[in-house]
Amino acid sequence: MFETRSPRNFNSAPQSITAFVATVLEPAITVAVYVGAMAWHDEPIGRADLTLCFLVLALTFPGINRFRDRLSSAAVGILGSWLTLLAILLGFGYGTRSLDLFDRQVIMFWAVATPLIQLLAVRAGHLGIRKQALQAGNRRAAVVIGAGALGVKVAQALSRNPVQGVDFLGYFDDRSGDRVHAEGVGQRLGDLL
Repeated sequence: MFETRSPRNFNSAPQSITAFVATVLEPAITVAVYVGAMAWHDEPIGRADLTLCFLVLALTFPGINRFRDRLSSAAVGILGSWLTLLAILLGFGYGTRSLDLFDRQVIMFWAVATPLIQLLAVRAGHLGIRKQALQAGNRRAAVVIGAGALGVKVAQALSRNPVQGVDFLGYFDDRSGDRVHAEGVGQRLGDLL
């Protein structure tokens, strides 16, 4: 029974909770805003609306993890993907002659509100990740093996952003003197052995 199982692959880590939320968030917000716009305008949800929602889910799933992006980069990405999606949906609607099946006020509200709500969700995700990463129990310590130029770049990348939740402690390196990068000399913790 267990002989048919595939061997464990250590190259692929399990998906993080943040990545899972990001996968579902963008498509869910897009559909939820459309349904909310229909309710706001007292429009009944018909077959065309359900078809549109399923088409949106098919085109947007999985969502993109923008929680680690800068807010300006996330805004550009959200707006770009949203305009592309609207162009595709407009093309489908024109090609199937079904544009008249949708209320224009609902579509306009949906077109304007969706990227704004997605950006607010990304901002809330930024704040949640920052709050979690700054808690002492969630931080991890890191050391770099090798205090050369590449080791210093790695250390700078680790300590550049406190949201990563990593505290850089120093370097382990067998070399000394001028073979160690100038920035790494003071943070050298000792030899490898």
